[in-house]
Amino acid sequence: MAEEKLTAEEIKNKLLLATGDMGDTVLHMAAECGYVEVLQKLWEWAKERLTTEEVNNKLFTINHFGWTIWYWAADF
Repeated sequence: MAEEKLTAEEIKNKLLLATGDMGDTVLHMAAECGYVEVLQKLWEWAKERLTTEEVNNKLFTINHFGWTIWYWAADF
């Protein structure tokens, strides 16, 4: 089976900007779990693929606890 690669648009919409049932982004989950290397890689992808508006209004959303990813990242 051939390995399938995500396009830049798929990385943007299906990974970086997607949210779970509780409003968490993938950045929330990486920060909450303490996956610093994953968090750093996701941030690099975000800087390359997202506009400032998307970063501010979609990526750094407040989750169901009322926290942004900065809360979780600061905890580690």
